[in-house]
Amino acid sequence: MSFILNLIGNLKPLCINVKNSPIQTIGDLKQYVEETYGISKEEQKISTYSGKYFKNEDKLITSIGLHHDFQITNLSISVLGGKGGFGSMLRAQGGKMSSKKTTNVESCRDLQGRRLKTINDATKLVEYLNKESERKRKRKEEIDKKIEEGLKIQTKKRHRFDDIEYFENHDKILENIKGAVSQGRFKRNKKR
Repeated sequence: MSFILNLIGNLKPLCINVKNSPIQTIGDLKQYVEETYGISKEEQKISTYSGKYFKNEDKLITSIGLHHDFQITNLSISVLGGKGGFGSMLRAQGGKMSSKKTTNVESCRDLQGRRLKTINDATKLVEYLNKESERKRKRKEEIDKKIEEGLKIQTKKRHRFDDIEYFENHDKILENIKGAVSQGRFKRNKKR
């Protein structure tokens, strides 16, 4: 019957053959760990995988049980706690922390070491170049359509205004206005 104790950090597990060992109680085991690894007995906590803590007076043989050949346990160390309050801060934050998950992963790299942004840019460029002929075709169709619409609209003919009587009346009126203005200026200059 073996009692296996998983130690902390990178220390290898401690395996004790209960029948042949001088270590028979949890207190003896804690004393051995203190002497071997320098961890004080008061700080040591030994528990099962399910989380049940052993007392110092518990015997190793009874903790194994009747139907098993071994018992696997964990060694943990009591650490002084802080002042607390961090849990309430987390609750106050609520879902705010998880809602700010970043979606920008373009600065990451793939397995070949290339940035995802450059890969995405390259695929966008390939798509743009593949659609270039379609864009040219659409542009040409638009230009052809505008030309056809321009040809369909009949241009209005320009008419020449040839009313001689109108032109003569227009010239007479202008001469009368010029004469009246010059007479007014002449009279004004005389008064001064």
